[in-house]
Amino acid sequence: MSQENKKTEFTSGQFQAEDKSYFLDSFIHATLNPVFFKNTSGQYLDCNEKFAKQILGLPKEKILGRSLFDFPELFPKHIAEFHFEKDQELFKKPGIQFFQSVLRCTNGQKRNFSFQKSTVHDSKNEIIGVVGIMRDITTQKKAAEKLKESQKKVETIITNSPVGIFVIDGEKQIIVDTNPAGEALLGLKRSQILSKRCRGFLCQEPEGRCPVLNLKETVKCFEREIRNPKGQRTRALTSIVPMEVGGKEHLVHFCLDIQDQKIVHDQLIAEQREKINLFNALPSIVVGVSSSGIVMHWNLMAEKVFSIPAKDIIGKAFHESGINWEWSKISDEISRSISLKREVTLDRTSFQSADGSKRTLELTITPLYAQEGNSKAFVIIGSEITDKEMLKSQLLHSEKLASVGQLAAGIAHEINTPIQYVGDNVRFLENAFETFVDLLKKYRRIFSEVLAGKFDNEILEEIKSAEEMADLDYLTEEISDAIPQTLAGLDRVGRIVRSMKDFSHPGTKEKTIVDVNRLVESTVTLSRNEWKYVAHLETNLDQNLPPLLCLPAELNQVFLNLILNAAQALKEKPTPNGDIKGKILITTCQEGDSVEIRISDNGPGIPAQFRNRIFDPFFTTKGVGQGTGQGLAIARSVVVDKHQGSLHCESAEGHGCTFVIRLPIEGKER
Repeated sequence: MSQENKKTEFTSGQFQAEDKSYFLDSFIHATLNPVFFKNTSGQYLDCNEKFAKQILGLPKEKILGRSLFDFPELFPKHIAEFHFEKDQELFKKPGIQFFQSVLRCTNGQKRNFSFQKSTVHDSKNEIIGVVGIMRDITTQKKAAEKLKESQKKVETIITNSPVGIFVIDGEKQIIVDTNPAGEALLGLKRSQILSKRCRGFLCQEPEGRCPVLNLKETVKCFEREIRNPKGQRTRALTSIVPMEVGGKEHLVHFCLDIQDQKIVHDQLIAEQREKINLFNALPSIVVGVSSSGIVMHWNLMAEKVFSIPAKDIIGKAFHESGINWEWSKISDEISRSISLKREVTLDRTSFQSADGSKRTLELTITPLYAQEGNSKAFVIIGSEITDKEMLKSQLLHSEKLASVGQLAAGIAHEINTPIQYVGDNVRFLENAFETFVDLLKKYRRIFSEVLAGKFDNEILEEIKSAEEMADLDYLTEEISDAIPQTLAGLDRVGRIVRSMKDFSHPGTKEKTIVDVNRLVESTVTLSRNEWKYVAHLETNLDQNLPPLLCLPAELNQVFLNLILNAAQALKEKPTPNGDIKGKILITTCQEGDSVEIRISDNGPGIPAQFRNRIFDPFFTTKGVGQGTGQGLAIARSVVVDKHQGSLHCESAEGHGCTFVIRLPIEGKER
């Protein structure tokens, strides 16, 4: 090689070395990451501005020639020792070293850094130091930690989820992952499920007919049957979501086991059906209305009575149901029931049926309250009582006729007595009248002759003889007695007839204002022949008693039934004190806003074993053919059901009996 060529080579080598040094120096100082160069003793030989300012916070010239041990305020001893040991590891095993460490930067914040270090060699290939590049990975570290935490949460949720999760490879149609709930759903371990074809596990469709495999969108909840390899079947609520995993199409099945819920649901449906059937089987009207006034229940009897099908009314406003009745009255009673928080009964509510006929209902309104106590829901239970009312009316009329039949002989006797002495007095007056007519004729004859001047003593003797035969003093005295006796007899007959008329009157459907004392007196008069031979009947009637709003004809029947019961009790057994006659006492008085009527006797009383049955229909302690057992039942129905009053018995065996009637003065419900 020529000298020129040698010179060129040296120059080129020298240039390359200088160029490399410049290049490396430029790279170290231009990079955005902290870069440092240390010798084998750990002393810094060089670093860039990023390292000097961010890591140590000192000018470069104050760093060079010093090690981490010289900065204890920034690098505690254990940190400095850690990095020194890492350097020693690299010197022992040259190459590239990677690790991470947390350092406190000059701003006081702890930051995560990744370190990439390698050894530096001289021309003899001897290790003269280490060069390192730092990278701030705090943000990535936090992101990674958050991702890891999020993944852990997701894994926890998936693991503990009651929903079975199955990940299906869309191409191979095999199960590639599942969770514990999926294991429980199929009754198999995870290892027994993975790599199995989804057909036969999750889907019972024939081969090649997967209904969701090619779908590219979420399939929302649908119910299906899942059958595991053991042949066990269960129902699951399923959603399917398409998902790309590793560049491959997958389907994620979310399956919630609803077998138990299905059983409970079916049971609830069955119970609901049974309740509906029960409601429909009830012979009563059942209407349920929500707190917002919407009809929720409407049974078959309601359909039948109101001629409104359930499908046409359920879900609609109750007040728009179209029932033709007194809505103002019904609304008031509903409001009153809800306000009082108790049931309210409407004995007779009129309505017009679909065929235009007038019908009658008996209704009970019951409020329904939720736990918070502010619900306005209610239930109306009722029945049509048109035929029942007609039957009651017929029964009451029949009882009246029976009572009239029972009293007929007595009434005839009661009328016959005054009629007899009225007749005797009238016949006496007839004879007396004939005698007076004869005398009058003689007096007129004398008067005529005196006027004609023909008067003689013979005529006077004739008149005197006629007066003696007529016995004028006797006639005058007896006539003065006969006339008031006759009038009294006629008055007694009139009172009996009026009482009979009051009693037999069919009555009205509406309550009227009456004098209770008059009702008592007329009943006493009418029944006199039934009690006069067995009892002394006394009345103690409050003359200041207010008028009563009631059904007078029906109350007459109540009083008569109770008086006849007292008379029959006294007739069947002697009084405790041995009197020939017993005693019946009827009193009336006002008690608060009610009228009280007490009908007492001093008879044998009612045995204790019968007292709770005396108001039962057809119950009687009388012999066969002596009583129907309807008297007290009718009395209670009239007092309690029709007048909203009360009727009870006070009795002790051997000490008589008292029936106490209380009736609200204004006829209001109490």
